[in-house]
Formats: sequence, structure tokens, C-alpha cells
Amino acid sequence: MIPTVQTINEVEDIPQGYKEDEPLVIHVTSADWKWIFSYPEQNIETVNYLNIPADHPVKLKMTSAGTMQSFWVPELAGQKYTMANMQTKLNLVADHPGSFYGRNTNFNGRGYAHMDFEVQAQTQDDFNQWVQDVKNTANELTEDKYAELLKPSVIGRETYNGTHLQWINHAEEGSGEYIHPELYELSHEVENEEEETSNN
Repeated sequence: MIPTVQTINEVEDIPQGYKEDEPLVIHVTSADWKWIFSYPEQNIETVNYLNIPADHPVKLKMTSAGTMQSFWVPELAGQKYTMANMQTKLNLVADHPGSFYGRNTNFNGRGYAHMDFEVQAQTQDDFNQWVQDVKNTANELTEDKYAELLKPSVIGRETYNGTHLQWINHAEEGSGEYIHPELYELSHEVENEEEETSNN
């Protein structure tokens, strides 16, 4: 038991050699069927992609806007679940610039297969330039737009000025306001059409 607990603590902690550095904090919110990344210090938000500075610690504060899902970037860190009204944390470091594949590993409905994302580790200068470019060009995130984002759907990459944390932190109370079970319903007509298509 002792070696197991020690190993878990080592994996959960900031990697060796980076403990003196202040980590970049990013809030991760899973939704059906997308990933939302909020940068509170930079006041920007991305959907389905995550840019981070290489050779610098990153602290992810993770939650879900609805169903339980699983965050995993196998080249950078272990797997962690995301759940509404609670927060899990994950520390990671990309020790060199590059592109890393991440995905949801917890089945959560018909959009599950599309719930992947890219982690782009950049030099600090390139990361700073990207943040500035977002501030100069991205649209403002509104509460109505955020509510639209949370509806079950498969979408591509999106980028915004502002974060949804000014209205809601799904790690706390309030996630239920954004959950609409009726949007998950499939009528028998739709199911029959899908069966006929697959049979043909």
C-alpha cells in the first residue's frame, strides 16, 4: 500500500524540476460532445483545442457541464474523470514544443467518437503571441452563445474573448440550469430511419 500511495502522489504532483514555477491555470469543462478550455488569467476561451507553453507547468481544473466524461492526453499525463458540481485536478508539462492528441475515454452517447482535441505546446513567445492574436481577433463570448455551445452537438474548433467562468463554474452549484434532457431524446422514427440506412 505504501509504494502505491507514494507513486500516486508523485504522479498527481507537479513534475520534478518545475515545482518552483508558477503553473498556468486552465479550467477544463467537458460537454456533450466537446471540450471547453478557459484561461482565466488571459481571459480567453477555446473549444476543442488547448494551447500551452512548453517547458512550463500547467494545472488543469476540470469539471463537467453534464454527463461524466474522461480527460486523457496519453503523451502528457494520466487520465482523470470530469463530473458536474465537483472539480478534479491534473498537473502536466510538455517538455518540448509539439502537438499531442487528447480525447474523452468515457462513453457518453452518439457523439463520443468525435470528442477529441489537440494540445499544442508552443514556445513561450509563440504562446504569448497566440494569446495576443486571440485578444485582437476573436469574438466576445456571451452567455447566450455559451448556452448554445453546451447543447449536445459535434462542432469544430472555436475561440473567444472572455470565459464562461464569469457566469458559471460547473464545479460549483448551477450546472443543472444548462442541462436539457429533452435534447438527448431520439424518436422511434429517427431510430427506424437509422436502422434502414444501416441495412441498405
